[in-house]
This record gives sequence, C-alpha cells and structure tokens, in this order.
Amino acid sequence: MSYDNRRYALLEARPGFYPHLWFHYLRGYKHAFQALVEDVLRKNIPVDYMAHPILFVARHAVEIGLKANVFELEQYTKCRFSKIENCHKITKWLLEFNRQVHEFYDICETKQISIDQTDKDSYDKYYQYLFELIKGNDKFDGLGEIDDGSIKFRYPYEWISRDKSKPPTKRVFEVADIVSIAEVEKLFNEAIVLLEYTPEVLHPYMKQFNNNESGCLEE
Repeated sequence: MSYDNRRYALLEARPGFYPHLWFHYLRGYKHAFQALVEDVLRKNIPVDYMAHPILFVARHAVEIGLKANVFELEQYTKCRFSKIENCHKITKWLLEFNRQVHEFYDICETKQISIDQTDKDSYDKYYQYLFELIKGNDKFDGLGEIDDGSIKFRYPYEWISRDKSKPPTKRVFEVADIVSIAEVEKLFNEAIVLLEYTPEVLHPYMKQFNNNESGCLEE
C-alpha cells in the first residue's frame, strides 16, 4: 500500500482536540466497537479472531462511560459512595453510577426541584440494558462477570499463583467458551444511550441548583 500525502493528511490526529475528554473518549470507543462489529459482518472476518478486541473495546467504553457520568454527577452530589478511585471493576462503577443518580434525585427533592417522571422512567429502562450488559442475562454472562477488571479481553493468560512449583499463569478462555457478540451488540447499543445522554437529560435540573454545596444524604 502506498502512502500518499492525502492519506497522511487524513490520518494526522490531534488527540487533545476535543474539550470534553471523558465523553469524547466514550464516543470514540463506541464508534470503534460498532466499526469492528461491522467489519466482521461486511468482510467475513472470523468473529472468533476478532472477539477479543471487540469485547475489550465494548467493555472499555462502558468503563469510560460510567466514570464520566460519576464524575459529572459528583459535582452536584458532592458524594462518593465507594472507594473506587483507581478501580477498574465495572460492576463497582455500575453500582456507584446508580447510587449517584438516585442521590441526585434525592437532593433535587430536598431543593424542591421536580424531576419529570418520564425522565426517571427512561433512566430505569436504559439502566436495565446497562445492567444486563455488565451483569448478564440468559443469553450472555455479562462483561463484568466475564472480565470485571479488564484482564481477559486484553491478555491471553492471567497470573494465578506465585508458587514456583505451580504454573504461574492459565489461559483466560477455553476453546469451548462462547460469548454472544450479537447480544453484546444489542445491549451495548441501548446501554450507550444512557451513558452518553444522562448528563444532557439531567442538565435542566442541574441548572436549577444554587451555588450552595449539597451534603451527601444518609442512605
């Protein structure tokens, strides 16, 4: 393949161009996931061959999206329910995200800011897709159940023992293991709506907050 000037110009990236970095990363990984799945379908690339990058990108998009939303909501709730600052476990970030949203609801109520029931219903609907994407359902074990800490989709082996008399690593997947990429795609495309647009939906209520700091309500 020859690399002409046009190709170089089109592929010259400025990674720091976008100001809203967390949500920019989220959308970039979302498009990367969708492009990888489409490549498998259009180019007849074996899905077994592409499973690891597809699942890694999907999982990482979810992790980025959860963190982006938690950091956004924390500006209003002034709360952190779990010690997860350096944590990569998406099951824990899922719990934190849901707690943050409901803490936001509670603070709004104390400030007599009325949240439309349709917005709450929409959150519940899309949260179910996100929950199944991470925790699984009858068709799929869940990204968080398979690879909560972001190891298995990145590396073929994991460390299991420091005992020198035992093999130090084992394969993360066996030949018989099956993951439904179709189910991942279905859940991902719905769940990503929640991760992308929750701050936008809550923005009108956020605008009503005054400059006083909100205390964390007791659970």
